[in-house]
Amino acid sequence: MKELNARLKSGKLDRIYVFYGPETYLIRAYEKRLAAAVFGGGETDINTAVFEGESHSPHDIIAAAETLPFLAEYRLIVLKNTGFLQTGKKDAADRLSAYLPGAPETTVFLFVETVKPPDKRGKLFKMVSTAGFAAEFTTPSEPELAAWLVKLLASEGVSVKTSVAAALIRYVGVNGDNIGIMESLHTEALKLASYKGQGSAIDIDDIEQLCTQSIEGKIFALVKEIGTKNLKALTSLANLIALKEAPLMILSMIARQFRLMIICKGLRDKGISPAEIAKTAGLRDFMVSDFLRQSANFSEKTLAAALADILEAEVNIKTGKTTDRLAVETLIIKLCG
Repeated sequence: MKELNARLKSGKLDRIYVFYGPETYLIRAYEKRLAAAVFGGGETDINTAVFEGESHSPHDIIAAAETLPFLAEYRLIVLKNTGFLQTGKKDAADRLSAYLPGAPETTVFLFVETVKPPDKRGKLFKMVSTAGFAAEFTTPSEPELAAWLVKLLASEGVSVKTSVAAALIRYVGVNGDNIGIMESLHTEALKLASYKGQGSAIDIDDIEQLCTQSIEGKIFALVKEIGTKNLKALTSLANLIALKEAPLMILSMIARQFRLMIICKGLRDKGISPAEIAKTAGLRDFMVSDFLRQSANFSEKTLAAALADILEAEVNIKTGKTTDRLAVETLIIKLCG
């Protein structure tokens, strides 16, 4: 993103851009920055054509690209999740690949892929990333996210300590591995700012009272209770079920939690740094820290035994030996014993 920032600030526009990755919040922000750079802060709508979804043909896009800009230097063509950068649309992709190098110099193209990652081996992606600029928008590190939250809340007239911002990230931001978290963090931060009002400060109690904890965060708390032999874990399970979470899904997430603890603990014991563990395991850096901290409650033997017990519970459910809820409750009692 640093290079993209530098390019946009320089005023020298590339002809083609590709924005992709899980962080839709960042992608939307840079879409606006690109539009501002293209139009110099002037009228954008009349000279912008947006093609969203997979129903559009190269003919439609080429026709829009050939239209001259109206009272402006450039025209912007935005292609959102059109599938042209995926496998399966070879003929259409080849036609665009042949057209784009000779497209009018007054037209700037932006490909946006947020649903599926582009096929980097494809002819069209190779062409557009070579002739233009491709930027992947991944989740920033925890310190970067915390600094962003502090700045965001300050713009709303509310203060927050960096440590509290980090707590907010852990509370609402531990989503699926391939899902951006900045959207949910932005929503929760504005909710906190609205509730507290200008001139106030946000603390951890505010987060716990007002914010929506992710399902992964709830499972993390449940496993923490198991690790400390706290039968309150049964109450946590009941609360999850009351929220319409299926016991079998809860069981699979408990299994995932234990697997990741084993992976992180094993790699750490081999002398691998948390940052490298995050890359190897495909996790965010703050998640690795959490898993390592939580794994301190378990020995390697206990973790392996827990996975075996989880597998047994799953088999009992799927073979009809017991109900799903009873199987998970029995598992928790055994793990806490």
